[in-house]
Amino acid sequence: MSTEDVPLRTEWKQAEAQHRRLATIVIDSNDAVTVQNFEGQLTAWNRGAEQMYGYSESEALSMNIRDIVPEYRRDEALEFVQRIERDEDVPSLETQRISKDGVTLDVWLTVTKLVDDAGNPVAVATTERDITARKKAEQANARMSALVTSTADAVLGLTMDGTITDWNTAASRIFGYSREEAIGQNVRMLFPPDRSQEFQHIVARLQRSEMVEAFETVRTHKDGQSKDVSLTESLIKTPDGQVTGVSAIMRDISERKQLEQQLAKLAELERQRIGRELHDTTAQELTGLGFMAHSVLEQLAAESHPGEETVGKMEESIQRALSQVRRFAQGLVPVELDANGLMAALRELATNTTEATNIPCTLRRDQQVSMEDNTVATQIYMIAKEAVTNAVRHAQAEHIEIELSRYDNRVMLLVHDDGVGIGESSEEDGMGLRIMRHRAGLIQATLEIEPVDKGGTLVMCVLTT
Repeated sequence: MSTEDVPLRTEWKQAEAQHRRLATIVIDSNDAVTVQNFEGQLTAWNRGAEQMYGYSESEALSMNIRDIVPEYRRDEALEFVQRIERDEDVPSLETQRISKDGVTLDVWLTVTKLVDDAGNPVAVATTERDITARKKAEQANARMSALVTSTADAVLGLTMDGTITDWNTAASRIFGYSREEAIGQNVRMLFPPDRSQEFQHIVARLQRSEMVEAFETVRTHKDGQSKDVSLTESLIKTPDGQVTGVSAIMRDISERKQLEQQLAKLAELERQRIGRELHDTTAQELTGLGFMAHSVLEQLAAESHPGEETVGKMEESIQRALSQVRRFAQGLVPVELDANGLMAALRELATNTTEATNIPCTLRRDQQVSMEDNTVATQIYMIAKEAVTNAVRHAQAEHIEIELSRYDNRVMLLVHDDGVGIGESSEEDGMGLRIMRHRAGLIQATLEIEPVDKGGTLVMCVLTT
């Protein structure tokens, strides 16, 4: 062998080694790699094709490509072959194939022409990647996207610091900001000033694995108007559990809240009417009967009549009934109809609690707080009464303090006890807390129930007037 042949032989060996490496890659590829002639007869079938379609190489080489192509895709497959035979290029595309067990697979197909030494097309090579799982995920995402887009609820995607990353059509309708205006802004732009810390509190609850569902709160429209919303939030996680953000779903409940407020006012008016009827009519009738019974009793006593004892019992029964009617009337109209009636009612609540339970209950009166709206005043009073009742029944408190104050345009009710705390471990406890939250919602107030560092519970109701 001449010295001139050495480089040629080296190049040949290198090319042969390269071909072997490429053949190994093709044979062992996870993608299906096939070769077929222009009649569709399969002439090559790698391990990836065996794994994807379930046919062994020996089975496949006796098959036609049409055997793994759905009937509605066979014209498409024939067109690919015809284009290759005409020496035309075929772009990669998504299509479908059928596995041995009859399952339809979504595949990403790349078609390549194989040529002879003269450059003429002689066969068709395909590379097929199974994208069924990806397609299903895309379809699921598309359905979810359609639901999010078409739902009547505002749906927001947020980062952990509150930056808005997604904003659906309903959010634009409810809050007035277009998607372009909202994306990239912080969700706190929707928060009223008195609720600026709410997002941090919600995220903290989510990170403690607490539920934030149907939480009623207030948000602000672009034009500055308040919107009552029912809020549900959850953490967005990757498949491996990594937290990437927060999803927020908000339902506009403004109309419902307005209706509830109207109904509450009507109910309050009816309560007051019944209370006044009991006080002005029934109680007066019983008072008159009491006087008559007492007069008869005196006459019978003067005559030592045997019916004296019976009439005496009648008088006692009338007085008991009168006391009950007065208590019912006071329960129905706990707050007098003047501006200072709430303070008087809270003062009486503290006094009555102390007398009935022997637990000192005091009202702090750093200032006189007037409340013109009797419906609102009644709801605040009922919240205070429920908080005091919970402290007496469940907190094992030794002292209870009620405070009503006003700061600028905000009225704040505080009920603080030094007991073990108000929990939701029992059905009764939970119902009491839900009633307080419902009453606060009726007057568009916020209600917070928090443990106190040195023991006990603080109930705080804040009303913006």
